[in-house]
Amino acid sequence: MLFNSHVYIFLFLPIVTIIYFTLFKKNVNSAVIFLVLASLFFYAYWNPKFLPIILLSIFFNYFVGGLLLKSKSKRTLIWGIILNLLPLIFFKYSNFIIHNINMFFSQDIARIKVTLPLAISFFTFQQIAYLVDSYKGVTKEHNFASYSLFVSFFPQLVAGPIVHHKQMIPQFYLKNNSRVNYRNINKGITIFVFGLMKKIVIADSFTTFVANGFDLQYKQLDFFESWISTFCYTFQLYFDFSGYCDMAIGSALLFNIFIPENFNSPYKSKNIQEFWQRWHMTLGNWLRDYVYIPLGGNRCSRSKEYVNLFITFIVGGIWHGAGWNFLIWGLLHGLGLIFIKMFKFTKVRLPSILACIITFFYVHFTWVFFRAPSFTRAKHIIFSMLGLNEIKTPNDWTSILKIGKDRPPSHWLDNVSNGESPLFIIGLILAAAFISFLLPNTNQINKFLEGKRYTPFLIALLLSITLLFITRRSEFLYFQF
Repeated sequence: MLFNSHVYIFLFLPIVTIIYFTLFKKNVNSAVIFLVLASLFFYAYWNPKFLPIILLSIFFNYFVGGLLLKSKSKRTLIWGIILNLLPLIFFKYSNFIIHNINMFFSQDIARIKVTLPLAISFFTFQQIAYLVDSYKGVTKEHNFASYSLFVSFFPQLVAGPIVHHKQMIPQFYLKNNSRVNYRNINKGITIFVFGLMKKIVIADSFTTFVANGFDLQYKQLDFFESWISTFCYTFQLYFDFSGYCDMAIGSALLFNIFIPENFNSPYKSKNIQEFWQRWHMTLGNWLRDYVYIPLGGNRCSRSKEYVNLFITFIVGGIWHGAGWNFLIWGLLHGLGLIFIKMFKFTKVRLPSILACIITFFYVHFTWVFFRAPSFTRAKHIIFSMLGLNEIKTPNDWTSILKIGKDRPPSHWLDNVSNGESPLFIIGLILAAAFISFLLPNTNQINKFLEGKRYTPFLIALLLSITLLFITRRSEFLYFQF
């Protein structure tokens, strides 16, 4: 079930909210159990055959977590982590491993027909963190219902944020949650509508342009086409993920539950380190707490610290997908962080605007590896962006910018929506850049609108406009991870 679907907006979310508060007034445990069942229904709605996987994962980790609270056995922890990673490796990485064995050792092992279960990366990492914290004695004894809701709570289940047990479980039993909080409802609806607009109106408008640049295997893209394609993806991913994060937070607020912020205007960052403090913030925190710090963090020699950063972001790259392109993407971000660490020892200080521009374009180049279906395709696009492939002459550029049938039929731009002028694409990119760099983010807008008399009317108007676009079929990009 998608957040940007009629079923979710007009049926599932309001019905679940009403029943939840009705039950909470009578018995908190029944409300929690109902929310678990509703969350599992939300998950199974996508594909029922994957429901046993998340159920088995919940049962297993609750049991192992209980053992670790009592025994503090390092062996139990290690086996718990291994048995969590095995399904993830099988479903997500088995064919990548087979492909590389065949390539490097001249074998002919058949690929496995396997479909990646929805959200397996998210609920696996979340529960590994729970086991580690149980071993350290940080967690407390929880009942099975509250633990199940911590893992399966539908607003954050599918694409994050990766929540921490101490952030979530205590909220489920707060007495104040038994009452409908109209302030939270207003705030939640406002944030949700802005997220819905980001996804449907902005992110989905880039879909065809991105596919034409990355997925359709033309012989080559020229300089102009490669930059247009990559800018489209840079802003598609930004507004797609930002929109999901807003809708997750907004949905949770209806239940008086606060999930952590996961997105904070990352393209305004002045360096890669700041970027990761703003982009997918909970994943960055997870990598820091459960990979970087256990490796030694910065409590070691400078060279060892750089190695720790490098390993951490290779893990982050591989977490996103099974492919060399994801590994390279993580490697590049690791190198970027190492460079920032080294740069801080110099006396050079860049102007904020210049630092922001350099960071944005570095991130922009790395997104090519993140999105490209293969390393070969990524390399071709990068070469085109650098002008190492074809560059159009001024006369060619003039013809490209013509509308409809007057343009040369050979260009990929003729395969986009109804023969629109490329000027439309450029305008869309500029509008997205203006919003990303210069306008306040959703949290800032919500704080400004909170308590204003005209806010309900404004949100109703924005929702009405957004619903006009909801007929376009789309999925969230982070569902594939």
